[in-house]
Amino acid sequence: MRINKVFAIAATPARVAAVLCSEAYNVEEGNGRADVVSTRFRPLSDSDRQIRFEIQYTEYKRTKLGRIDKSGTVNAVSTCAFDRGSNTLEWSYRNEASDRISLRGTQRLEAQGDTTRWLYEADFEIRIPLIGEQIAKLAAREFDEDLPRVVKLLEQHATAA
Repeated sequence: MRINKVFAIAATPARVAAVLCSEAYNVEEGNGRADVVSTRFRPLSDSDRQIRFEIQYTEYKRTKLGRIDKSGTVNAVSTCAFDRGSNTLEWSYRNEASDRISLRGTQRLEAQGDTTRWLYEADFEIRIPLIGEQIAKLAAREFDEDLPRVVKLLEQHATAA
């Protein structure tokens, strides 16, 4: 299951990139998700070519059908790499509860005058016989429904003085 979206952000690509790679934005974005209990940001490396970081989550467990189960928590991590040359952030997500979940995506930034065209792509793969595709659709729908909040937050951070 794939999501492809395009958004306009009222800030330059350099400013949007700085926000996408910032602790403040990533922690606030993670903590705003319904399934997240807490979020931590962990820088990995920063060079002329690339910024690498992790976003560590404590999330509520999920039922076998993918719904939130507040009876317990699991740890998860998104590993992110922002390529300065292509203005592209690639991420992958893994959850300690299952190696059958594969979430990954790309966020590309393109200049459009004084604004940024944010091309957002995410792929959801759940490798569980018979029901995996349905769970992937549920995850993609939840992700898609949350994107307006994420866009608003990104723009707030990118336009803050």
